[in-house]
Amino acid sequence: MSRKRVIKVSVLAFASVSCSLALLVEQNSLAKVCSGAGWECVSSIQSATAFEKSSIKADELLIHNAWIQEMPPTSKHTAAYMVIENKSAKETALVAAKAEIAEAVELHRMVTEGNMMRMRRVDRIPLPVGKTEITGDFHIMLINLKSPLKEGDHVALTLEFEGGGSKTLQVPVKKRQGEDGQ
Repeated sequence: MSRKRVIKVSVLAFASVSCSLALLVEQNSLAKVCSGAGWECVSSIQSATAFEKSSIKADELLIHNAWIQEMPPTSKHTAAYMVIENKSAKETALVAAKAEIAEAVELHRMVTEGNMMRMRRVDRIPLPVGKTEITGDFHIMLINLKSPLKEGDHVALTLEFEGGGSKTLQVPVKKRQGEDGQ
């Protein structure tokens, strides 16, 4: 017996005309049917499981103690740190971040290779149920800053989560503890 599931999603088409995208999932095959006043709908659907993963609501992911490190004006890179609390019943992941102030924003992890600490780009930071510290080993790099950041500035940082959810925060720029002589 074949199991079928139909999921309706609104998709924005050209000239701000919306259309409906019906996904028919039948034994791991994905068929796309699109209708919408003669406009071609464009979608970038990786798999039907992406919709199932998106059941974690934005209010189930809480962000605490977010801050971006102030760097010398000549530095073109800095890092953002925070604690993400996953209050849902299942694991998710941080999969991307964006900020207009930087040409690129990447998820990073510090690793030890031999006697050297190195930063490595990662595709995702797992967020199991509970709190995950993105405060050292894991961090968010802001690369090629378009202008210097100084203490007191705020940066709009958008976090993107597995399954398509996102949150935009106003993150304060701060000096690292101990840098101001205290």
